Amino acid sequence: IDHLVHSADLKVIARTSSFQFKGKNPDVRSIARTLGVTHLLEGSVRKDGQQLRITAQLVRGTDGVQLWSQIYDRNFVDIFKVQDEISEKVSQALRVALRNGHGAGNREPDVRAYNLVLEGNYLKARRTLRDVEKAAQLYQQAIDISPDYALAWARLASAYLYEEVLKGPPSEDQNRRVLDALDRAVQLDPNLVWAYYTRGGFELNVTWNWEAAQADAERMREIDPRSDLLPGAFGDLAILFGEVNRAVELYRDKVDRNPLDPNTLDSLGVALCASNRLQQCLETRLKVLHLHPEFDGVNSSIGMARLYLGQFAAALAAMQREPNEDYRLRGFAIAYSALDRPTESDAALNSLTGKFAATDAYGIAEVHAYRGELDDALRWLDRAYRQHDAGMLYLKTDPLLRNLHGDPRFQALLTRMRLTGLR
Repeated sequence: IDHLVHSADLKVIARTSSFQFKGKNPDVRSIARTLGVTHLLEGSVRKDGQQLRITAQLVRGTDGVQLWSQIYDRNFVDIFKVQDEISEKVSQALRVALRNGHGAGNREPDVRAYNLVLEGNYLKARRTLRDVEKAAQLYQQAIDISPDYALAWARLASAYLYEEVLKGPPSEDQNRRVLDALDRAVQLDPNLVWAYYTRGGFELNVTWNWEAAQADAERMREIDPRSDLLPGAFGDLAILFGEVNRAVELYRDKVDRNPLDPNTLDSLGVALCASNRLQQCLETRLKVLHLHPEFDGVNSSIGMARLYLGQFAAALAAMQREPNEDYRLRGFAIAYSALDRPTESDAALNSLTGKFAATDAYGIAEVHAYRGELDDALRWLDRAYRQHDAGMLYLKTDPLLRNLHGDPRFQALLTRMRLTGLR
């Protein structure tokens, strides 16, 4: 995948979507339809000591006809040469040209380090704190083996950053380790797109340096105009700046490249709700539930979409299925208010405030804003600002805060966040 994506003539689906079918046996045509592709590259690897048997075949998605197949018996250390050969054979079979890859570094890493990075990527995509911490350990092991492996340094930085997002307000020491890893990655490979993508995420979520995040997104586009990371980077900026229609367009591009990834679909759902495409928002979130029922917050997000559609009883029912207590209590407080059940709404809000004031001031502000309690909403938003709450990135697009848009104090908060006059 990493090699084929650099063909100017190919649309290649991202690993997180294409690997959803690993270990399963659905019909080839069904997979092609689900991913929106015309051809599939299948394969398997068997390992016996240091010897590998790699099988690969290219199949037409419309009818399952095999266009090319090959078996490779190689030593473990030759894995990168086999990747090159397979990429070249596939490009010949499809009659497309592979161009030189950008942003991946020119040095081949130690194969052991390479495998550790792949294992880390799998764990980090699961998004739990335990898995992200384990991913960071694997990236560090890869660096211990191959200290000049730029991508391992960038991935380590991304794991550290995600740890910060999951744990809450970061410390100076936590910030420093992210930046040190990123500096090392860029020093080793100034054209490594992953490093600039992670640094842009750090600037958005941690330092709130919008100009720097924009500059890193532009640098990514300079390095590789076809990078799968670009729609996400620019989509996140569009949401921040309140450009909801542009965000929908960018996230749809991201979904087109990675149609089964829950994070990608979740981002699209946020943009669709923010742009008042409410039925599409609900359908997108229901798709996340269908594909990834364990995805954190998915029932809450479905409940919010139903709330925006005026389906208050269904919204409450969705909130009742949400395992995340923070999201569930916030949803209860809002849904009970919509159903004109103030006693139950107050009870949920009191529980939310008592348990999560230190970590979700923004969510508490959302409840007050929806209930029309503007003074309380602005007071909690001020606290969220001081606590560096990640929710503040949605100030300009959050449907729950629309009651506040005409209040001069809300406009003053946007100015403090440097979110006025950006475009």
